[in-house]
Amino acid sequence: MEGNAGSDRMPLLNPKVRKNSFLEVELGYTPEQAMEEAGRCADCSDKTCISGCPLNVNIPAFIAEVARGDFEKAYEIIKERNILPAVCSRVCSVNPKCERACFRRDGGERVSIAALERFVADWHNFNTNYGAEPAKESAAARRIAVIGSGPAGLACAGELAERGYEVTVYEEGPVAGGELAENMPGFRLPESALARDIASLEALGVEIITDSRCGRAEELLEVEGYEAVYIAGRSKLHAEADIKGASLKGVFSADCFLNWVCSKNKEKYYIDAPEFKSKKAVVLGSGAKALDAARSVRRFGAEVTIVSRTAESDMKVGPNELRRAKQEDIGFIFLSSPLELIGRDGHVAGVWCEKLMALGDEKTGFKYIPLYESEFEIRADIVITVADSGREYFETAENGIFSFSGDVPAAEAMSAGKKAAAVIDEYVKSRVRV
Repeated sequence: MEGNAGSDRMPLLNPKVRKNSFLEVELGYTPEQAMEEAGRCADCSDKTCISGCPLNVNIPAFIAEVARGDFEKAYEIIKERNILPAVCSRVCSVNPKCERACFRRDGGERVSIAALERFVADWHNFNTNYGAEPAKESAAARRIAVIGSGPAGLACAGELAERGYEVTVYEEGPVAGGELAENMPGFRLPESALARDIASLEALGVEIITDSRCGRAEELLEVEGYEAVYIAGRSKLHAEADIKGASLKGVFSADCFLNWVCSKNKEKYYIDAPEFKSKKAVVLGSGAKALDAARSVRRFGAEVTIVSRTAESDMKVGPNELRRAKQEDIGFIFLSSPLELIGRDGHVAGVWCEKLMALGDEKTGFKYIPLYESEFEIRADIVITVADSGREYFETAENGIFSFSGDVPAAEAMSAGKKAAAVIDEYVKSRVRV
């Protein structure tokens, strides 16, 4: 029997406070609350939650340890598969695949897996030496370079360090984390959580060099003496949506807007942005990035509406995330497609849309068709567009250079990074040292 979607059982920051704050929304479980929630796990025989997790974390095993109160043992189980638990538990909570795969035998609400993982990671980080991990023995100083410190790059670096390699990560930005640092607002991922997970990687021996343009991968191999290079790329930032009027003033891509938000201090109580206050903002999209952008601009005092092509039940985010957005007075118009942006004196003034009808179901997939003569206009002073990246990625390997590129959720990018580390390990070990 399919379980019901979980509800918010974790204590949350008051909506009246968080609408004006970039402080983290989730306050976290107490040990007693975590043990109570963990006790709801039925430890099903087929364990679909494990296969639902892109990293294949042994979820029933770590939850069982939480239920017993052995939080450090739970942390050790998580870390066997997930090198960034404080980050992953927060980022994945927007639409956790493991929870979607949770099927309780009694048909009750699904277990809050991401919240439990977050509790375990935070408990470890606050009750042990800051981010400390035992350093691994070096594999005779065999050196690997990683270009990019996003989730794929960090996961690859951590896995290689665990295998005994000397790993250097080159990040062209001012701080480590890639898109985790640049595009995740503080109410979703505080800087402190990212810093703690990165500290645990550095304790393993991973060296991270920021503000670095390290040159071509071939130079790292031939001049710097690395035995392999992993290029952890990502989708093109600041991609513009394919809609007429996108060049009007007052139109922002979600990537560009969120990058600006994060540059202002991700954990600040209040950020003064008078250019958004009391304005009508429309966000075009249906995924996590659309919600992040909408909830951010709402915190600047704008009146915000999300226009989604999908039905509410088909949004690319979980029910908890939608519930929290609604608590923050985010409006939604579902089953509507933007046709063009309306301008006035060179500035955006509205969005021209049409209503859609959904055909199909969850098994066959949904197809959205426009309804006849259903066009309507939404007034807008600000429009934030979310370009459809297709959420695909690719991996290549040639002559010691391995690469990853794409736009996928953090856990899936980390999974790709871990797999790349295994391939790199096999490649390096197959080479005769000179």
